[in-house]
Amino acid sequence: MNYYNEIDPKAAAWLAELMADNLISEGKIDTRDIRFGQGEAQMYLTPRNAGHGHPRALDLFCGAGGASMGLHRAGFDVTGVDIAPQRHYPFRFIQAEATSFDVRGYDLIWASPPCQAFTLANHRARTAGKSKHPNLIPVTRALLSAGSGGTPYIIENVPTAPLEAPIMLCGTMFGLGVFRHRHFESNVPLVAPAHVNHAGRIGDGKFFCVAGGAGRWKSWGKVKRNVTKGTVAEWRRAMGSDWMTGKELTQAIPPAYAECLGRQVMKLLRESVK
Repeated sequence: MNYYNEIDPKAAAWLAELMADNLISEGKIDTRDIRFGQGEAQMYLTPRNAGHGHPRALDLFCGAGGASMGLHRAGFDVTGVDIAPQRHYPFRFIQAEATSFDVRGYDLIWASPPCQAFTLANHRARTAGKSKHPNLIPVTRALLSAGSGGTPYIIENVPTAPLEAPIMLCGTMFGLGVFRHRHFESNVPLVAPAHVNHAGRIGDGKFFCVAGGAGRWKSWGKVKRNVTKGTVAEWRRAMGSDWMTGKELTQAIPPAYAECLGRQVMKLLRESVK
């Protein structure tokens, strides 16, 4: 078993004390700064996840906390970061710019940069090169790749976003009342549940479109729909997010998505310390 020191000069001594007290398995302690390591990112044990409390997760661009709730249910102690105040966010919250936040000291970093640049609603402006929405995925990926010291990370966005080798999750995988396909990029292996054909459609009373405002969906461009989008109460049940407002729900992912992926990362973290 190898233990990695990350960037804390006191971590190696602390790990040696844990080993001497038989609190962790015998192994070799690498005292080098992990930022100067070569090759693939290493899974490592540091003071933050050595059995003293829950592993720590950082949720960048957290919004009202859809992903954070899922990570909490997966067993993480979660801190959320967003540039806007989030009065309904249910966990520890820091109002700050996510793309320049210090991401060191966490066991998992989740990031959901704004998706507006890649949505269907922005398709015409995007293809014409007139989109006013920034693409923050490259700067987010650079932050997580360079600043996390090998910590597992997950980047979430809509299917048309330029993520690398993503997996896709759908609400039907978790018995939810939304389809809400989302893609997830990670530096650790992740697996999605089986995706079956949708047994229903938006507006049938079982599945809902959680976007824009509640009420009736009269048209999409030139396509006439005239179906109910549902009430905010129905949106909350469909998404599994009972603490959010309607507007907050439109910007969120169902907690079940982050719980599914968070449990996989939690398993990797536990296996790394055996």
